[in-house]
Amino acid sequence: MAAFSDGEVVARVLGGDAEAYALLFQKYGRMVHAVALARTTRRPAAAELARTVFEKAYERLDAMPEGTSFRAFLLAVLAEEASAYIRDHGKSMQMLRIGSREAKRAGAGLDLRRVLIDLKGEDGALVLLEVLGRLPPAYEVPFLLRYMEGMSAADIAEVTGQTAAEVRTALDGGRRLFERDLKHWLEMAG
Repeated sequence: MAAFSDGEVVARVLGGDAEAYALLFQKYGRMVHAVALARTTRRPAAAELARTVFEKAYERLDAMPEGTSFRAFLLAVLAEEASAYIRDHGKSMQMLRIGSREAKRAGAGLDLRRVLIDLKGEDGALVLLEVLGRLPPAYEVPFLLRYMEGMSAADIAEVTGQTAAEVRTALDGGRRLFERDLKHWLEMAG
């Protein structure tokens, strides 16, 4: 993707080179999937939502407001489609079932490894996704990309358009808020 800017790729797509759209998918696919997973809490639903977002963005590409970056346009389509998904299907959130007393005690001390080991797989994922969904938007996307998609800070900076320092700040702030909110959820479950 380094050979072309987003604007150049969009111009190629609008000029009839539909295959160039794959370059935008390669760059932003993991970001859209991570946010979709945080909104739907289920991998199949997230994959479907991500596919829909890229299809809708492609269909509306010629209506992208002038001066708007593709990333901002794509995130707006994602927000719209995620809202529609939740309105139509509900968030796939079950009642949080946090298992053992030991997990709750570990949560009080925030030994996250112990908490996650003691939670049943799906329960742990639901708790984590619910807590992630409560992060401020400036923290949520970098946090999702780092901890759910395994992206490096440099890759996150490229995809989000932030500086490396902004990404580090978002990751640090997101981690602190995540730990605080996770502790709160575990205490509520106790």
